[in-house]
Amino acid sequence: MGPIARAVAYGCAQALKWIFWLTSSLLVVLVVVQYVRGDVTARPLANLLVMAGFAAAGFVSHFIGKKIADN
Repeated sequence: MGPIARAVAYGCAQALKWIFWLTSSLLVVLVVVQYVRGDVTARPLANLLVMAGFAAAGFVSHFIGKKIADN
């Protein structure tokens, strides 16, 4: 992989990391707001599972970015 392709791949991995972590944080805020409002139709467990998936994807993107940067 050339230097430009490596830089683009690293930048994309870092951008994805922050997008996944931001989405994960927003889902936590959603669960808290639904709890405070007393929303009986909310499914907090499903939202928290999706949040965990986004957080895990963020960590995977982080490690992929580190792997690209180290080479």
